[in-house]
Amino acid sequence: MSARAARLLSLPFVVLAFLLQLVLKFWVQPLTWRMDSTAGSLVVAVVAFAATMVVPLGIYLLLIRRVEKQPAEWRTAFSVDALPRWAGRTAILIAWISGSAIPVEATPGTKAARLMALDPVNAVLLTFALLGLIVAVMISVSGRPALELRPDGITVRNLLLRKRTGWGGPIKIRPERLNIDRDFLDFTLWYYCAFPAARATIGTETGARSVEEAYRRRVD
Repeated sequence: MSARAARLLSLPFVVLAFLLQLVLKFWVQPLTWRMDSTAGSLVVAVVAFAATMVVPLGIYLLLIRRVEKQPAEWRTAFSVDALPRWAGRTAILIAWISGSAIPVEATPGTKAARLMALDPVNAVLLTFALLGLIVAVMISVSGRPALELRPDGITVRNLLLRKRTGWGGPIKIRPERLNIDRDFLDFTLWYYCAFPAARATIGTETGARSVEEAYRRRVD
């Protein structure tokens, strides 16, 4: 499975995490209200609450377990997307939190659940839930955060922002979130700062193989 496929695979589990929170709120929670045993209702609530996270996240991580290793190589385009494990895990967690923000209450005279009346506070909670779900989907499909190297500089693409800087300029990246070996990335950035003439080959097959060979010589 490719890294991109592994990242996109998180999308159905993002939806699942959000939907399981709805099931928890509109079906499991009313069920606990109807239980006579306080201890029993507490156990059911805690187990169901944990399952809404463990099930989607656990299945996803199990499916992508073979694509964990971050490669010490560049694609010809000299760009790298988000690490599938980080992107998928983060997206699922955000969707789960978003679903938990939906405000519900008991319907008067019954043990059924319904959305709380729309007031300023509940409107904020619903907006947060919707925006959170949108952000989770964006993380799954966008491939961001991402990094791209060019002969004239470095481009960092975050979820919403894009920042470009020249070689030697300040750059803020989180290497652990990128699908590339951290030591290799550090070496690449050092290599092109130390040997400016080599930057002309960035974006070519020759350039990719050259920096990889230089890295292997240093490691060996």
